[in-house]
Amino acid sequence: MPHVFGLKADRQAHRHGVVWLAVVAALLVSAALLVFSGGDTDTLVPLFAIGLFVGFTIAQTGMVPHRRARRQWGTVLLNGLGALLTGVSAVVVTAAKSFPALVTDTNVRGK
Repeated sequence: MPHVFGLKADRQAHRHGVVWLAVVAALLVSAALLVFSGGDTDTLVPLFAIGLFVGFTIAQTGMVPHRRARRQWGTVLLNGLGALLTGVSAVVVTAAKSFPALVTDTNVRGK
């Protein structure tokens, strides 16, 4: 193991190893998505939106118990509402991406 990977940060994490692992993982995931989609932005943008909404939902949901422990009831409601709305958005975007026939005009009667 290289010496620099053995250095510890203040919080008992191997700082350079964690950063290196994050960079390699990001590059591998990015490369895999580009190869998988063929570089088509019509495929990559909905995947980005799904990841964005899922990340926001997790963050908002995690803030609810944090705020509740501090008895900040207004922000508990606000974070709960944010978690609900971003969760619904994630489901809608995922459904639209997975089942494109649901959002096209071919399902409209009379056409």
